[in-house]
Amino acid sequence: MNNNTIKNMTVYTEHDKVPKDYRAVKIYAIFLGIFTVVGVYFLLWFNSIDYVTGNVLTTEYVKDYCRKNQCGMQMVANFMAAFVMLICIIFELIVQVCSKKRDRGSFVPRVVLIVGICLIFTCIGVSKTFKAFGSEPVITTAQVSEKYTKTSHRRHGHTTIRYFFKFSGGTKYEVTYTEYNEANIGDTYYIAYFGGTPVQIFDADEYSLPE
Repeated sequence: MNNNTIKNMTVYTEHDKVPKDYRAVKIYAIFLGIFTVVGVYFLLWFNSIDYVTGNVLTTEYVKDYCRKNQCGMQMVANFMAAFVMLICIIFELIVQVCSKKRDRGSFVPRVVLIVGICLIFTCIGVSKTFKAFGSEPVITTAQVSEKYTKTSHRRHGHTTIRYFFKFSGGTKYEVTYTEYNEANIGDTYYIAYFGGTPVQIFDADEYSLPE
């Protein structure tokens, strides 16, 4: 083999054969920024609303209570989604460093699934949040007419149980496990509607309407 032949040969290294693919990292980084910014936005709103105290459901009290509560939930949801994005970035970087062979197209279903779940999680309460900030509250009185649960099955045998009240008048509202267990059929609640949407319920044993 002469010198000219050697000069014309292309030398391939392992890095050249399997180039690193950071597209998933870039997508996760974009959504990390989005979720963080939105989380900070709701954090600022949360801090701007005075801490609400008392048990008389005046219009101002209900507005402040519901807005602060919705901002808190939106803030937590977005920061949790941002944390998931950060974990995914670290995972992708580790995979790129340690993997000698990588299917460049395999990241798409995984990224779509993870980002989709995070978007759904952060958007669950968005409608109520917009209603709470965009309209005045209407307080009605109702009794619990039915208690029921919804069970969803996930992979690997995991199940999720959601708890609901159905009130006289037909309104359905999701509650916590503790609220579900402590309530009885016939118990009275005050329901705060914003733009026709039930945003918050108040136990009549703890709260009262203005005289």
